[in-house]
Amino acid sequence: MNFESVLDRIPCHLPDDECWEYQGPLDHCGYGTYENDEGQARKAHRLMFERCCETLAVGEIVRHTCDNPSCCNPHHLLKGTQLDNMRDCIERGRFPDRAGEKNGRAKLTQQLVQDIRKVASSGMWSYGLLAQLFGTPKSTIVNVLKERT
Repeated sequence: MNFESVLDRIPCHLPDDECWEYQGPLDHCGYGTYENDEGQARKAHRLMFERCCETLAVGEIVRHTCDNPSCCNPHHLLKGTQLDNMRDCIERGRFPDRAGEKNGRAKLTQQLVQDIRKVASSGMWSYGLLAQLFGTPKSTIVNVLKERT
């Protein structure tokens, strides 16, 4: 697909301060996609940036100032690195907090961790007995008590 075909799917008639959302297929993250002449999937916003702004070097990415992945408005696009992109994500509050119980792989609740520490503080329980008591591996008990978890 050539640039003109991709451009046909972008509402460039909208004002510069509005998002020009790609009207073609979107990937699972919401980015506009098209197939190049070699049949490879490409991102529409990258093509728009390279045609309207500047060429990207290896390792450079296109960031959205509007946080709208389907936007192809060159006034909303910036060149940067993945580190810049992650900083944007954190600064704008889009980075999900997955600490503690919010982590999908968490096995312990905050209450359970407090209970383990309280019982262990008596000094009467070994790591192995605490593991049996709370139904967790001994390594988990060690990590909780050494405040690694």
